[in-house]
Amino acid sequence: MKKILAMLLALIMVLSLVACGSETAEPTTATTPAQTNTNTETNTNTETNTETEEGQVYNIRVAGGSAYRCETLVAAAEALNAQLAAEGSKDTVTVEWIEVDSMDDSLVIWAQEGNMPEILQNSASIKYYEAGYTVNAAYVVEDEAYTADLLPGVADMMKYGDGEYIGVPLDTEFRGFMIYKPALVQLGWTDAEIETWKNDMRAGKLTLDDFQEVAKQIVDAGICEYGLTHRPNKGADWRYIFVSFAGGQVPLNEENVVTVSQKHVENYLGFFRECVELGITPYNGLTDFNWDMLEGDIWPNGKTFAWVNNISTKGDCMKASGVTSEYWDETFFSIPIPVTEVGETPACGANPHAWMLTTASQSSEKMAEYCRRLLDTVLLPEFQVTISVESGHVAITKSVLEHPTYAADRWLSDIEWATPYLFTTNTTNPSLSLYGHSQELYDALQEAELEALDPSRSIEEIAADCIAKMTFNMDDGTFIIVD
Repeated sequence: MKKILAMLLALIMVLSLVACGSETAEPTTATTPAQTNTNTETNTNTETNTETEEGQVYNIRVAGGSAYRCETLVAAAEALNAQLAAEGSKDTVTVEWIEVDSMDDSLVIWAQEGNMPEILQNSASIKYYEAGYTVNAAYVVEDEAYTADLLPGVADMMKYGDGEYIGVPLDTEFRGFMIYKPALVQLGWTDAEIETWKNDMRAGKLTLDDFQEVAKQIVDAGICEYGLTHRPNKGADWRYIFVSFAGGQVPLNEENVVTVSQKHVENYLGFFRECVELGITPYNGLTDFNWDMLEGDIWPNGKTFAWVNNISTKGDCMKASGVTSEYWDETFFSIPIPVTEVGETPACGANPHAWMLTTASQSSEKMAEYCRRLLDTVLLPEFQVTISVESGHVAITKSVLEHPTYAADRWLSDIEWATPYLFTTNTTNPSLSLYGHSQELYDALQEAELEALDPSRSIEEIAADCIAKMTFNMDDGTFIIVD
C-alpha cells in the first residue's frame, strides 16, 4: 500500500506539472496559494513585466516554512538593489515570501494553477528535481561567488549527477554525539586528557567500544544517570546514524543501487541493545521520553554523559531550559558517531537545506540572472552569519568561519572539524529513505532496546525481519541484498 501511494503521488506530481507564472500578493499557506494571473504561454511572473520610470520590477517569490531563512533572502534583495543602482541599472528586485506548511501539496496546486514561485526553501529534495518542478542549479553553484567561498564538500551535497545540482546550498547541520565535559572532569581526567580523547574520537582512533567503556565508568560512578541517550521519536538522526555503522559508507553501489546489508543492520541495532545491557541507555527512551524532558532537563543539566544530537540542540535547549550560550560553550563539545573499527573515517550525517530554483525562475533571461545574483548576495557574510548563528548551523563558507560573530560562538566554531566528514542521503537515491529512515527500522530499534534485558528475540532475527519489511516497501530493482 505504501508503495502504491508513493507511486500515485509521484504520478500526480509529474502529470500536474504545467507551465507556471503569476502575480502574488500576501504570503499564503501550503494549501491555499495566492491568487494567480496565469500566463502559460510565456511562463512568466507578471511582476517582471511591470515597467516604471525607474526601470523594470522583478518580483521573485520564495516559498518556504522557515521565517529566518526566507526573511534573510528578503533582506538580501535590498543589498542587490544597491548593487544594481551602483551599476547604473534602473531595474529593481523584490522578494515575496510565501509561507507553506506542506511543500508537496503546494507544488501540485501551484503547478495546476500556473502559479509556481521562483525559489523554494526546503531540505534538499531529489524528488522535486526528478518531477520537473525544479531545474539544474549548476549555473549558480558553479558561479564564482560559490566556488570561491564554499567550504569543501558543501556543494557536493547538492550534486545529483554529472554537472547537475538539485539546489543551491543554504545551510547545513551535522548529527554526532554531544559530550557533557564536566563528567570527564569528575571522573578525574585532566584538560589535556579530555582534549586527546576528543581529538582521537574525531580522528577515528577510538571506537564505539571505547566510548561505551568511558560512558559505563561515568554511570557506575554515579556522575550521570545515563551514558547515552537519543531522540524520542523518528527523525533524520536514524538515517544518518545508520550509515555510521557501515564504516561511514552510504549504502550504494557503482550503479547507484541501494545495497542492503544484514550485518549493517545488526551493527546498528546491536549497538543500542548493548548500551541498554550495559546500563548506559534507558530501555524505554523511545517509549517514555519526550522532547521537553530531554531539551529542558536531561541534556542541558548533564543527566546524560552523551546523546545523539542535531546541531540545533544548543538553541533548542537554551529555549527549553534557560541555560546561556556561555554555559553551553563551557560545558559541551561534540564528536562524530564513533567508528566501529580503528582507522575508519568518521561520518557526520547532515540534512542540508537548499534554495531550489523552479521552472518559473527561468521564465526569462533576466529573471534567471536576478535569481542567480540574489542567491550570490545572500551568500555574503552578513546574511550567512544570521542563518548560521541564530539558527545554530554549521558555517558553509570560509568567510563566515572567519567572521568574529561566528568565532565568538565557541560551540559553533568548534564544529569546523566536522565539515569534511559531512554527508547526506537526500540527493543520492530516493530509495535510501525507505532503507535508512523507515518506520520498520525505527520499530526494530525500539524492539531491540525494549528486549535488551530480556532478549526473547536475537538481533539477527530482528534485523532480518526489519529488512524483509523495508525491502517489501522498496521498488524492485532499486536495491540488492549483499549478505
